[in-house]
Amino acid sequence: MKKMIYDESIKNILELHLSPFIEKDKNFICRCPWCELNEEKTHYHLYISKEIPAFNCFHCNKHGHINLLFKAINIRENVDNLIVKSNSFSNKKSLKNIDNKEFILPEIEDINFPDKVRYIKKRLGSDFDVKNIKNLILDFQKFIEINKIQNFADMCWLDAYQKDYVGFLFDHHSKLLIRSIKNKFYKKIQLFEFNGDDLYSLTTGQNPDTIIVGEGVFDIYSQYSFNFLKINKPVIYVAALSNNYLRAIKYAIEEYQCFLPNIIILSDSNINKNYYSFLKHKIKPIITKLLVYYNGTGKDFNEAPITPVRLF
Repeated sequence: MKKMIYDESIKNILELHLSPFIEKDKNFICRCPWCELNEEKTHYHLYISKEIPAFNCFHCNKHGHINLLFKAINIRENVDNLIVKSNSFSNKKSLKNIDNKEFILPEIEDINFPDKVRYIKKRLGSDFDVKNIKNLILDFQKFIEINKIQNFADMCWLDAYQKDYVGFLFDHHSKLLIRSIKNKFYKKIQLFEFNGDDLYSLTTGQNPDTIIVGEGVFDIYSQYSFNFLKINKPVIYVAALSNNYLRAIKYAIEEYQCFLPNIIILSDSNINKNYYSFLKHKIKPIITKLLVYYNGTGKDFNEAPITPVRLF
């Protein structure tokens, strides 16, 4: 049985307030305090994830952070006190402050980098304001100078980066993604060792319940700019920067504390549908719904024209 995020005392709480409960590999299953508290059944419908502090009732659809469940059964103890301290979901802020560095970003000066700006607008629309791109770097020289970076790994390539590359700094600034405006070459540069995971993401508003995952930065900004899925509510965008969508989903859930989200994947067309069946099975306890789209007029969502076709 997999190691859970809670210490063993969670079982005492369930036994006392929501018994009977069943322990499975990824969940506890017990009666729902909203719709099953006074009912006697052979099978109850409240699932409590052992991987993230979240619950979902498959009978009345009540779901959310487990603190909400504790409140419903009059448990005043904060769930953080029950989470094993070595787990990534506990003490979240202090974990991410370890060895964390905040770099200063140079101001985006369109006039000094017309080729780079033209490249971005070609991909995201002529009316797109490049200043809307989170942690965008056009001036690599200034980025290094104002942050006094002494050990930039690719200093010998700096002239090329300054002329023909755009950069995207990860959320916690530990890595820099650089991409050529001349071809499809890209690479990740490690800026410092970070005690935790670090990817590129952004959110468009308060209390989002949907996470949109793309392979690359331009995949997610295509949806951000053109909104071809016609989503008119706050969402979280995360770039997997590989085909490891499972890592990206777990990262976004933890980073934004968005439990039991709807997941939308902007897939490359060369990924087999069987992979998503496998992925859905893996993430089922920690999400509400999974939708997968591919671009019907191209390999991915990197460039227009984009015709989203639902795959899964």
